Amino acid sequence: MNGPGVSADARMQELPWALECASRIFKEKKNISSRQAGALLAAERKAAHLEHQLAEAKSALGEILREQYRIEPMSSDPRPAALADRISVIIPVKNGGDTLPELLRKIRAQRKVEDVEIIVIDSGSTDGSVAVAESFGCRVIRIPQKDFNHGGTRNLGAREARGDFLVFTVQDAVPVGNYWLYGMVCPFLSHPDLGAVSSRQFVRPDADLYSQWTNEETNRMIGFEGDSVYGLSPSFDFTNWKHLDGLTKRRLSFLDDVSSCVPKSVFHEVPFSPLNNAEDMDLGIRLLEKGRKIGFLTSTGVYHWHDRGPDYVLKRHYIGTKANLYILRSSLPRFFEVQDIGWKAFVANVADMLDLLAAALPGAGGVDPKPLNASRAFVSSIRRYIDASPGETSAAFGEPGRSAGDRLESLCPGVFGAPVFLPGERHQFHRNFLVSHFLRGVGQFAEFLGARQSSLKGREEEFLSALHKILAAAVGEALGAYFLEAETRGRLTGDLTGMDRLLAKGVCSF
Repeated sequence: MNGPGVSADARMQELPWALECASRIFKEKKNISSRQAGALLAAERKAAHLEHQLAEAKSALGEILREQYRIEPMSSDPRPAALADRISVIIPVKNGGDTLPELLRKIRAQRKVEDVEIIVIDSGSTDGSVAVAESFGCRVIRIPQKDFNHGGTRNLGAREARGDFLVFTVQDAVPVGNYWLYGMVCPFLSHPDLGAVSSRQFVRPDADLYSQWTNEETNRMIGFEGDSVYGLSPSFDFTNWKHLDGLTKRRLSFLDDVSSCVPKSVFHEVPFSPLNNAEDMDLGIRLLEKGRKIGFLTSTGVYHWHDRGPDYVLKRHYIGTKANLYILRSSLPRFFEVQDIGWKAFVANVADMLDLLAAALPGAGGVDPKPLNASRAFVSSIRRYIDASPGETSAAFGEPGRSAGDRLESLCPGVFGAPVFLPGERHQFHRNFLVSHFLRGVGQFAEFLGARQSSLKGREEEFLSALHKILAAAVGEALGAYFLEAETRGRLTGDLTGMDRLLAKGVCSF
């Protein structure tokens, strides 16, 4: 069964679901008449024909649209010995901890730039971050914590900036070298139509396995093999934006204010929207609408990653799924309606996956040091439970009608509550929409381990933690899709709106 993540191919995806539903009815309804059976078969054939026609139309449209955008290598024109332009580095801060001094020290050590100001917008630090910033000669703007907003707070810093170029970064990022600022600004000298550039996020070798894997997956998804410039042709009709596939839209609008640069003249015309998440993606699309191009640099960047728990991962994927619909203007599959999955069934699916994970995971001492062996052993254990009979699963997991509150609470406090299920409502793994999504993620993680890690010795806990986070990511995406489907169909409940506030606050506010 396909997962519920939002994609631009939603209309195409509805047809296979229709076929699946018709086929299931045909197989399960033993007492239907031959006339009804014939009607179902005719509906299947018609749906298959429509699917083929839509696929052909989509392919033809894709060929036309590919002529309307460009992703090209960035010019390697000779660069000046040094930049005389003033550069303003803008950093939102709340309890910057040990990384803030390292970041500020690295900014002050930048070369080939003659005039750099650092603006710190502090929203209520209590760990001495303000004093640290002032010791590095930063201009500090203090705001109440309640006033923090990812887009609006950066706009505040930009209004106060005196530089010709605005560089945005975050308190836990560290430039990879001493020519980071020089590298961020130089592209604008040879590409005057550039509206913004951003640069790659790197992780250090001592980063946790999940962060290493997701960093590599993100860079693979973006797919820029070198410094690149991308944008729409002057003849592009933006009403056709919705017809681009999701990956193309994501690449064309890719902007990352963990490390980004915008000329102040451009930013004055197109500032951030006052959004509490995905404000950089939104800016990228609005720059495209203005006829500007965007750049991405693989030649420089910052070290940046988050080694946080599954609840944080769930929240990040929840808000990311929503951003795909709201900002990228993607279509929404009617996954949960088509599959007849209500909220209680959704929670049961999540609870079952947590049971499955707990039963299949070995202790840290039982993790094979060979990455592929460890991955295979885990997947084999998962499949053994999935294929077991109901009696065997009851023995493994306990009474299937019990409350699943404690384990759900451990995944993301306050989101799922503590529902009590009736016998027969749990552990139906052949119907669990999360199984295939989770196993696909585990397979990709295993490929990464096989290619990048010779041994898991000393990293057993990281391996086990990564599996928890892979499930959390799948649940977060499903939650986002469930909320969006309820919202677009006017079926939001008080519980869902409360969940939405809780998940957004947990990631997007200091």
